[in-house]
Amino acid sequence: MGGRVPENVKIPDDAEITELFFRRSEDALRQTETKYGKLFFTVAAGITGSYEDAAECVNDTYLRLWNSMPPERPVNLKAYGVTVVRNFALNRVEHDRAGKRGGGEILAELDESIPDSSQNAADTGELAALVDAFLRAQNRKNRAVFILRYWHCESLEDIAEKCGCSVQSVKSGLCRTRKKLKTYLEKEGVSL
Repeated sequence: MGGRVPENVKIPDDAEITELFFRRSEDALRQTETKYGKLFFTVAAGITGSYEDAAECVNDTYLRLWNSMPPERPVNLKAYGVTVVRNFALNRVEHDRAGKRGGGEILAELDESIPDSSQNAADTGELAALVDAFLRAQNRKNRAVFILRYWHCESLEDIAEKCGCSVQSVKSGLCRTRKKLKTYLEKEGVSL
C-alpha cells in the first residue's frame, strides 16, 4: 500500500491522475495508491484501530473514486480521497459501535453543524477547506479537542485525560466549537 517510489519514477500530479480516471485507465488506481495509499491507510487505521478494517476501507475508497469519476472532478484529489476513506472508516466504527452499544453518537454530534456532502466531490473539497480554515482560527486546545473527537473518534474520557481537564469541560468546549462552526459555515454560504 503506497510503497516507496524509485527516484527516477515521476508520479503524476492530481489533475493528471484525475484525467486517468476520466479516461477509465486502471493506471489511475495504481497512481492513486502509489501517491496516497499510505495516507489513506493511516487515516483509516487511526479511526478503526484495525488493520483489516482499514485495508477494507482503503479498497472501498478506490472503488468509490473509480465509480465517482466521472462525473465528479475533484479540485483536490488528496482531500477528496481522504474524505472518502475517513467516511468509510467512520461508518465502520459507527456500525461496530451500534452493534455493541447503540452508538453512532460521535457522528450525530456533528449533524447540526456540518452538512453531508459526501456524494459531491466539489462540495466535499470546499467543505473540507472551510472546516480546515475554521479550525486554524481556533486556539490550540479547542482545535486539538475537536480533532481528537471528530477525526480520531476518541471518547470524551480519553480526550479529558490527554488534555488534563474534566469530561464536562471537554463536552462544553465541543458544544461551543460546534456552534461556532455552524455559524461560520452559514456565514460562508453553506446550507445546513
